[in-house]
Amino acid sequence: YDGKLYTMSYAEAGLAVFDPSKPWDAGETPTANPRTILYIPEDQYRPVGGIHLGPGSKMYIGTQPDYGLLGGALSVFDPKTEKLDVHRNLIPKEEISAVGADNRYVYCGADPAGGGGSKALARQSHFFVWDPQTQNIVFDRSFPTTAGFGAIAVVRKHAYFVTGDQLMDYDSKERTLKAIYHFDPPRHVPLESLKAAQDGTLWGILGDELAHINPAAQKVELFPETKVRATSGLAIGADGTIYFGSDTNIWIYHPKSPSPPAAFGQ
Repeated sequence: YDGKLYTMSYAEAGLAVFDPSKPWDAGETPTANPRTILYIPEDQYRPVGGIHLGPGSKMYIGTQPDYGLLGGALSVFDPKTEKLDVHRNLIPKEEISAVGADNRYVYCGADPAGGGGSKALARQSHFFVWDPQTQNIVFDRSFPTTAGFGAIAVVRKHAYFVTGDQLMDYDSKERTLKAIYHFDPPRHVPLESLKAAQDGTLWGILGDELAHINPAAQKVELFPETKVRATSGLAIGADGTIYFGSDTNIWIYHPKSPSPPAAFGQ
């Protein structure tokens, strides 16, 4: 944002900013670079939902609470003023483990997990849509906890996620949610491992291999050479290059028809 890199990290949900045009001088002082801006309050700890630029040019952050606690939060950070608003327990007793955004809505995944050592009380996961203008949930659908989902990709006013054996499509104009593809066997998406490109397709880690998803054609292409090697974390580069984590390594894939990330064009 504005030429700077913003990051969220464990522990204590620390938010920092790095200006690549200035020398490295890490710390918490006003002149540090990267500079730790704040730690999310209200007992928040792990940023499992990541940090995403969304409505109002603000950043939307999903977190899990501290050890032994329940009740995650969706926090809203304004990089212009560096003001933070924390919305805890939007889904009671659940963490915010997945976040996606466009220029109007914030799309979230919540699940019953809490901080280490906690005992879950809720029995279902949720996909919900939060309206920053009214600060209300405008859509909510529950799913079996065992199905789960770890990432949400947003493009062209649609939000996509994988839960169990289904690829789900939420249409923000119609406020409808439906399954558009079924996997056999079911596929798990690691945290922050499903991203949208401007051409309307999605790239993700499904199970343990790289996948390219075309929602319009309801088609999924898997890359067997990456099986058991795609473990967590996926990003689309500005030139359409695909990067993903393989244990302690980073793999790079160059698509034949690359497309930049949707987040850069919304």
